[in-house]
Amino acid sequence: MLRRFFPGIVLSLCMLIPAVLWLPRALAVTPSSPEDDVTQAHGVFLTFHLEVADLAHVQALWPKLVNFMDLADAYNAKVSLQFSEPWLRYVEEKELSATVQAWEASGHEIALHHHGPTHKFFDGYTERPDLIRTDGWYATPGIYKGNMAKLMSLFAGLTDQPILAAGMSDADIDWPAGVLYYATKAGEDNAKSDLISTPVQTTYNGHVVIKVTNAGYAIDHLGDAAVTLADIENALRSASSDQVLGIVVNDDTISKHFDEIEPLFQLLARYDAQARTIADVVGSYQPVPTATPGANPSPTSTPTPTPAGTPTVTPTPQPFPLVEDAVYTQRGDVRTITIPHTDCANLTASPIQVGHWLIYPNHEHNRNCSGPGPYRHALFGYNLDDGKLYRLRDDAAGEATLTYADERNTLFWNTTFGGTVFMLDDADFSLQRKISVQTTSDSSGVFLDGLYYFGTVNTPTDTCQNPINANCGGVFALDAQGQIVHSLNTHDDFRAWIGTSLVSDGDYLYIGSAKQTKGQEQVEEVYLHGCSVTKVDKALNVLATFDPGDFACYYLPYQGANADSVAGEITLDGAGLWVQYVRPNQAPEHAGQFQVTLYRLDRDLEEQCRVSFPFEPQTQAVGFYAAPTVDQHGHAYLAVTVPDENHTRKGQLLKVTPDCQTTLLAEAPGSFAHASPTLADDAYVLFATDGLLQILTLEGQVVRSYDLATDARVLSTPTLINGAIYVVQEDGSLNIIEHSGLQGYGQAIWPRYRHDNRGTGVLSSDQATPTPMPPEEHRSFLPWVRK
Repeated sequence: MLRRFFPGIVLSLCMLIPAVLWLPRALAVTPSSPEDDVTQAHGVFLTFHLEVADLAHVQALWPKLVNFMDLADAYNAKVSLQFSEPWLRYVEEKELSATVQAWEASGHEIALHHHGPTHKFFDGYTERPDLIRTDGWYATPGIYKGNMAKLMSLFAGLTDQPILAAGMSDADIDWPAGVLYYATKAGEDNAKSDLISTPVQTTYNGHVVIKVTNAGYAIDHLGDAAVTLADIENALRSASSDQVLGIVVNDDTISKHFDEIEPLFQLLARYDAQARTIADVVGSYQPVPTATPGANPSPTSTPTPTPAGTPTVTPTPQPFPLVEDAVYTQRGDVRTITIPHTDCANLTASPIQVGHWLIYPNHEHNRNCSGPGPYRHALFGYNLDDGKLYRLRDDAAGEATLTYADERNTLFWNTTFGGTVFMLDDADFSLQRKISVQTTSDSSGVFLDGLYYFGTVNTPTDTCQNPINANCGGVFALDAQGQIVHSLNTHDDFRAWIGTSLVSDGDYLYIGSAKQTKGQEQVEEVYLHGCSVTKVDKALNVLATFDPGDFACYYLPYQGANADSVAGEITLDGAGLWVQYVRPNQAPEHAGQFQVTLYRLDRDLEEQCRVSFPFEPQTQAVGFYAAPTVDQHGHAYLAVTVPDENHTRKGQLLKVTPDCQTTLLAEAPGSFAHASPTLADDAYVLFATDGLLQILTLEGQVVRSYDLATDARVLSTPTLINGAIYVVQEDGSLNIIEHSGLQGYGQAIWPRYRHDNRGTGVLSSDQATPTPMPPEEHRSFLPWVRK
């Protein structure tokens, strides 16, 4: 089915000439402004042809490719890298897969480039060796190497993701199975008119394919068929909403006109249409609605839901596309909405409320999974009035909960794809500004005294480490114009992955961190605030630090995510802080007896007491987006996952007093407990585990239990709005639990992850006064508590 899509650009680059070493200049943060030009085009894609050439040419051009990718990253442009066979073999021979995989992890695409048997630079692979020309101008006898399956098998060592896009000749005989998108020219000859196209569905070699066209930019041998910046700007201005721009760059462009690449990125940025990959642009093409204009059709063959606590009035039609393949189901008091997904699904963000919308972004990982799902770049909105699920945006992705600054009518969305921070209007979710600091962010920020504070990742990949990107592992403050006014980064001897969401007590900010990689991992001879808690003032001056266990980071003896990082967020209660770690801070006293720890700190980051739990490496103890919550008496509630007697796992819900006396409230055998508990009505706690939500009293008695839509994990906090409970699962399923009998968060000091339904992460002084503890309260204690 033909699908519509959202903005993206494809740029194709053919490289056959020696490279000249180039390094991008340091770039200032240059967010777009509302006055900038805007294109109506649905997308602009950018693809890079890595041409068929001998290995000597490839080796000479590799530094040029690296430099081009550095420049693309500096402008947050995303490129479809079309690999031909010689480039695949060179990457394998020189052990450069990690570099290419780092590009892929940062949002670029690995695609196919193929020269078939009628191309004068035939690559040796075809389904029709009988068509290979042998007249001297084309291939010579003996060049045949195999069929297309053999060519596609060469990608196996480079990426775990499916190859979705291609640029090739002889598509009618050689189009490979599984490849979905074809970027090419419209006719026999190249033409400027190929710059704009409407995607069409067609068939090549028996496979259904979506075809788009692209035009060459600054390519000498194309002559008058090459497009210029003026042509591209005219296309941006004239393209209609059902059209795509496709730009091709080749060896001429980078060897003779490299100085024209940056102006291209600048032009696209000015139109808020920065380059994206083929799969991203064409893959998000959605079916044309057949309903009456102005109305959103309901999903076919599914019931229309009736949300809890909503008056029975006719809802206002929404100006956003429905998630049309969502499936709505009602089972007793639980309504569920499930969406298509793959095993890459990894939705971690907790929902927030913006007016009549419940907002949360989708997220997918790329670790040993089958490939992206249809909504990998979606910002979802569940409409509390009509009970339907919409796509509010489709141009970024993020792991973290959004932050709603209602006094500024702005949402802040920290992204792992698409930029660093999106500033969205709270009325229509349109883009106010997009800010990039040449890296991404996977944690939430805080809005304080007119400034937005956020942290960045510090990945071990070349994007951050080769060369050293000073903004990786930093903290920044944005003003209303999107300008950086304060920073704390490598230049300040601070460089630590800020995977922990920022929090504030209104006067100070508290930062939790993970690895302090600088050029290479396990750089522990100098303290860069890795795996620590840091207290700063509003100008980001460091005031205090807390670094338990080994100096800086402790690393478990295996590869991958192995450092002691602070989980979720630091939880404030007015009198002190709760800090939960994902992994051990130090080696065990006895072999194999690792422990993971919850710390109680005062406001100056001095340890008051601790609670430790058993840990084994195959069972992550704490969710990356989970943290304790605090009731009206100052008691903390936390979810942990510990090994059981059968060497598997069990989830636990615990209650901890300010002096670290601990009560086990509930267990979930065989399940992960990776979501923050949610407190309700000063009497109940919500405990979410794999496929299950339980409501318990604060003493641990189960009041109600609900089966969720699927058995997927829950990584985000249950959310309460007007008596209904909303639970989002890792696979994107949304559960709406009606008639629970609950009202709200009561007087709890920190009732949910990110504190409140706006995701502020801020505790004001009037919210931080614990009420006296009931004298009759009974406690039982866990045996491994240490004070």
